[in-house]
Amino acid sequence: MKMECIKNLDKCKAECCKTLSFKHYSLSEDLVRYYRLHGCTVDKVEGKPYHILIPMKCPQLDENDQCKIYNDRPETCKNFVEENKKGYYIPPKCIICNNEND
Repeated sequence: MKMECIKNLDKCKAECCKTLSFKHYSLSEDLVRYYRLHGCTVDKVEGKPYHILIPMKCPQLDENDQCKIYNDRPETCKNFVEENKKGYYIPPKCIICNNEND
């Protein structure tokens, strides 16, 4: 089932918009340590690339954590939940995605 956050904006705390995430296929232990020392999370699941999470609030969030460009946001933002539910990362604090089947 595709999650439509727009239907749940009253509950959304924009957790997925407060972390910049990217995948990297090869990292040295020194670079993993560097990222972690700078407040980033580095996850590794066997058979998948490293997932680097950088704490960074999106500048498009307003004072109420609502997206100022929701209707014109990038495809990456539109597909964030679906792409990550295919097997990698959903922010643990996301009350919408983590309670979707309740």
